[in-house]
Amino acid sequence: MVMNLSYFCQRNRKFFVTTAIAAVLATPAIAQTATTQPVSAADEDVKTMDTVVIVGQRAMMESAINQQRASDTVESVLTRDGIGQFPDQNVAESIRRLPGINILDDQGEGRFVSVRGLDPTLNASSVNGVRLPAPEADTRAVALDVLPSELIQSIQVKKTLTA
Repeated sequence: MVMNLSYFCQRNRKFFVTTAIAAVLATPAIAQTATTQPVSAADEDVKTMDTVVIVGQRAMMESAINQQRASDTVESVLTRDGIGQFPDQNVAESIRRLPGINILDDQGEGRFVSVRGLDPTLNASSVNGVRLPAPEADTRAVALDVLPSELIQSIQVKKTLTA
């Protein structure tokens, strides 16, 4: 197998070298055939625009980091721009991207949130300051698969004993 490969390389070396030389020599000829178009009067009437401000990923990350720094507790923040970057179906799948967060899947979709490996029944979840009830009678775990991620402005996960 090695002999066949070396024989192939030696046999086709001349072909590759001549093709490369022809490509290098043909480049200036192609450049000479390009013509410049005359400038028309319409092109001279250039209008200036107002200032255009482009806010990108850096601003999104800065606002999330500033919000984390301003907090009195240990928390992770995910803003709307960070949520919209991924095709998450619900809030539980969006929270999965934060450090120290695990998601328990149910039927192929994220449902319950586990913070730092603790049981999901020990978490408290709230929307706009209002605590969410558990939908099932046998557990305190809040199912976050009912909240679509498109409706959320930001997600704050506080990782302390008293949140």
